[in-house]
Amino acid sequence: MKPQKEKNSRPRIKTPVQKRSIETRNKIINTAKDLFSELGFDETNTNLIASRSGLSIGSVYAHFTNKFEIFHTIL
Repeated sequence: MKPQKEKNSRPRIKTPVQKRSIETRNKIINTAKDLFSELGFDETNTNLIASRSGLSIGSVYAHFTNKFEIFHTIL
């Protein structure tokens, strides 16, 4: 029998260890912090965070599952 996945579980995202990955993650966090301050939580989205930080949306999702997780990391 195959083990069942928890209903509320989310994909695990690894903590970056390479310098470039750490820099990318920090760029996302800093850009998001600026946008949350400037526009507020509701008006900020992951596409805007990616665009403003000069990254692809895939890069943002490689480090965070959604904007809630980014916000939680900032707090």
